Amino acid sequence: MRALRDVSLRVRSGSIHALVGENGAGKSTLVKIIAGIQQPDAGAVELSGRRVTRFTPVASRALGVGLVAQEAEHFADLTALENFYVGDWERRFGPVLDWQAMETRARQVLEDLGVNIPLQARMGDLPLAQRQMIQIGRALLLDARLLILDEPTAALGQAETDALFALVRRLAERGVGIIYISHRLDEVFELADEVTVLRDGELVDSLPVDGLSREDLVRMMVGSEVPASRRVEGPAPAASEAPPVLEVVGLGVRGQFEDVTLSVRPGEILGLAGLQGSGRNALAHALGGALRADAGEVRVDGATQRLTSTNAAQRAGIVLAPGDRHGRALVLPMTLRENITLSILRRVSRGPFPHLPTERQVAKRYCEELDIRATSLEQVTATLSGGNQQKVSLARRLAAEPRVLVLEEPTQGVDVGARAEIHRLLRELAAQGLAIVMVSSDMDEVLALSDRVAVMHRGKVAGILEGGEATKEHVLELAFGEGVESAASDQRVERAPSVWRRLLGRRELGLALVVIVAMVALALTTENFRTVDNFRDMALNSAYILVAALGMTMIILTSGIDISIGSMLALCCMAFGVMAQREASIPLVVLGTLATGALLGAINAVGVGLMRLPPIIMTLATLTIYRGAVLRLGGGDWIQLPEQYLPMGRGLVLGVPIPVWEAFAALAVVAAVLRYTAFGRSLYAVGNNVQASEHLGISMRRSQLAVFTIGGLLVGLAALAYAPRFDVVQTNSGMGLEMLVITAVVVGGTNITGGRGSVLGTLLGVLLLTLISNALNLTQVSDYWEKAFQGVLVLAAVIADHMGRGRRVSGGEG
Repeated sequence: MRALRDVSLRVRSGSIHALVGENGAGKSTLVKIIAGIQQPDAGAVELSGRRVTRFTPVASRALGVGLVAQEAEHFADLTALENFYVGDWERRFGPVLDWQAMETRARQVLEDLGVNIPLQARMGDLPLAQRQMIQIGRALLLDARLLILDEPTAALGQAETDALFALVRRLAERGVGIIYISHRLDEVFELADEVTVLRDGELVDSLPVDGLSREDLVRMMVGSEVPASRRVEGPAPAASEAPPVLEVVGLGVRGQFEDVTLSVRPGEILGLAGLQGSGRNALAHALGGALRADAGEVRVDGATQRLTSTNAAQRAGIVLAPGDRHGRALVLPMTLRENITLSILRRVSRGPFPHLPTERQVAKRYCEELDIRATSLEQVTATLSGGNQQKVSLARRLAAEPRVLVLEEPTQGVDVGARAEIHRLLRELAAQGLAIVMVSSDMDEVLALSDRVAVMHRGKVAGILEGGEATKEHVLELAFGEGVESAASDQRVERAPSVWRRLLGRRELGLALVVIVAMVALALTTENFRTVDNFRDMALNSAYILVAALGMTMIILTSGIDISIGSMLALCCMAFGVMAQREASIPLVVLGTLATGALLGAINAVGVGLMRLPPIIMTLATLTIYRGAVLRLGGGDWIQLPEQYLPMGRGLVLGVPIPVWEAFAALAVVAAVLRYTAFGRSLYAVGNNVQASEHLGISMRRSQLAVFTIGGLLVGLAALAYAPRFDVVQTNSGMGLEMLVITAVVVGGTNITGGRGSVLGTLLGVLLLTLISNALNLTQVSDYWEKAFQGVLVLAAVIADHMGRGRRVSGGEG
């Protein structure tokens, strides 16, 4: 099946060239080829007279191509500022990043776009519209000669859209070629100089927009006439006399909206309008249970409901269809059948197992009703076009048979034919008695479908317009409030958290308080804890753990894990002992031990990064192999260390043990690398979003090769901090180290799935475990309890991550 056949496209410098067609027409495939994301099977691409020979995102960007994708590829756990520059960092010197210069340029771009976005805010906490604007701004930073905008206004309000159009026109005046993809034909006629139409993967025509009618363009796109949406005058038939099915009284969510009171009758479509940040999307999320209200009440059919989750809302008869397809609306790796029936598994199951024929029957019904184009019901949802994904999301919610359907951007990314079909379907659902609450950035859509329009301004309902009162002028007048305001100035919902609030939200602060409280409690209750010797012993015992944990932090940041580090430590210690027995010089012993660790880490790196073995499988294998090598190298015996090597583990510098100095040196280097270098920040990007990282030229393979090798090198350094503390090197060295290190890293706030973590958190995690071990030792409690505590701490950390992720999804990220 070919996505494109013999398609030619010519874009002139300084022109705005629209690319239109139905979903599945081949638009996305064509721009992916131009952007270097996908390889063509035939034909050629030329940019400024130069033929493209390497189809990679990096090569394409180097030639001046900037792509703003329909689905914003962002890095949720990085800041907004970092999202501007991932893969194209500005450097002060060498690998060191120039944060001040980057922030200055980013603010200038945001001013050009007419928006005010807090650059230090976590990207996932920002509303969808702001994430989209950052992606647009990122493309502008590249000084592109060809800028591809794929549905750039899908999540934007009117003010942001106007600012974007003005910017696009300015770019065209500077000689930048623009490829503009949109299903909103009004935008095509307002903005474009030329238009190219694709249908079923083939070129229909390329022609000037002047003199072209909407009807002619639609006919070329779909091969037939599609009527424009018109608002049906008068109330919905089913809504005339019936009591409200949904009543909202004084509803509020702190920092989002307040004192919202409205009602929806059966068969009525209530539109929620307002500028971005007015609270309209947050209200929709609260009604759907994705955002918990802290004031007011919601009644369904007269009964008060507690909408504490989306499941609770669904049980109450309210179903939310989010606008963020990649975030919350769909599970993209699942098939169409699985996605459509995901919310009704109990209904389509026999006993504990889903009944496949019933699932297929339900999925087939909605695929036919919504005209979802797919090769089969078992096609993976991620492989569908954006418009078809939107329809799958709608199908999943309709399958739940709700009393109230809450829609967020119902036709975002949908072509004109599908848009008309969805509008027809929504009217039919309303005629059957379904109450619908709809949020849309498309004012024409709101006015065409809504029986009434509730307009929000600064978190409050500014007015509810009935029937003929709902004109574009009246809606905008209420949306802007008294006086002239812009979307950029309305930052009630979209403001950045305060410094204190950000600190309270950090795991490190809570962990530091726990460590301090534990130290105070031990100091007050255990006399031996307060001695200098005890503190020195704790520092010495934790030094090698901290060094190994720093390497594990880098590995986990990239969504990896290494459970072989205990065996690696033992093998490095054994190498240290063998060289010491042969009386090698101390510098040679140090280099040899570090090289051993790096080599062992590199073996893991090759398996994970080049052979693409899952990290858990590769390191499970090397755990056994390395432990066997320890026994072979030592012949099953311990190695006695000569006297001259023991000061490396027992000596003091300024009263501090040498291993502690080694640990602090490693801490400082790793912290600087992760915070201030392009390599370090790229590790966070890989852990957040592998696909987006690859598109920006950050290789997952190279990152894995680097971090596993560095992790091995740090294990070698940990061996230098551990082995010379004792008179002998034992074959059981490092037993259980992997669990200890993983616990410290995860408890310190590094997300076990990657993308989030810090060196400070890892340090605090090691300190907490050291305190627990020391407390158990001083109170003469069995060592077995230490393992139990480790397990409890890991479980608590993972649960905290899961709950935190749920809160973020309920907030800005969804």
